[in-house]
Amino acid sequence: MRIHRSCLVGQKDRGWYQIAGQLDYDRSGIERLLSNTRIFVDARRYAKEVGLASEPLWRDRIAGSRAVVDRRWLIYRVAWLLSRGIIPNRNPH
Repeated sequence: MRIHRSCLVGQKDRGWYQIAGQLDYDRSGIERLLSNTRIFVDARRYAKEVGLASEPLWRDRIAGSRAVVDRRWLIYRVAWLLSRGIIPNRNPH
């Protein structure tokens, strides 16, 4: 693809690396953690209040929501790596 020089992002002929590098930082997503945590807590409380907490389908959906919330450890790890100047796509050790 040809583009005008003024539209170039990063280095010429390194588009794949530019995108791959950006994806390394996309994993942090702290905003998703904050919004999803509240939804999970509210849904779990509602299920208990109305007696749905023991229903298999509801438990499955709550577990799926919990998996999203548990992603917070990945988010925290990425933030920790970034705070130390480490690219978050490799093992720091």
